[in-house]
Amino acid sequence: MEGERPSQHVLGDFVSDAPSEENAPRPTDEERHATWLELFFDLIVVVGTAQLAHVLHGEPSLRDVGQYILLFLAFWTIWMCLRSTATPPATGRAAGPC
Repeated sequence: MEGERPSQHVLGDFVSDAPSEENAPRPTDEERHATWLELFFDLIVVVGTAQLAHVLHGEPSLRDVGQYILLFLAFWTIWMCLRSTATPPATGRAAGPC
């Protein structure tokens, strides 16, 4: 239709900015996928978090909950720092804060 932006699609009276199938982005060879080492490291983090959850097994006291939160935050911080330094940055992005 005349006067409308090329990215808009008209369905009756409804105007959509969603891309159509012919304009949809196609995967490129430059797409980054997780390596086996990154997936393995993520699995270790899941197992570590599950092990930390054993602190809360049974009837946890307030001390147990505090201990879990402290240990989880330490574990999560280590994971984030290692992940941000071990993962190669995408083009134009700087490495993480750690």
